[in-house]
Amino acid sequence: MEEEKLKQQLAEAEERGYQRGLNARIEQEMNRPGVWEQPPQEPIPEEETYQILAHPTPSIWQT
Repeated sequence: MEEEKLKQQLAEAEERGYQRGLNARIEQEMNRPGVWEQPPQEPIPEEETYQILAHPTPSIWQT
């Protein structure tokens, strides 16, 4: 009888630990940026940008 109670308590403790681990993992995932979200980025200093990108050429499709 005592052994069954001990096994039941051990199983309950394992289940609580498992649930706690799942919740922690879910919380980490929820704090990450979504699929289409970009994480915040620091602006790039102007001297580090490429000059070719500074003046884009108009498209032939734009009139």
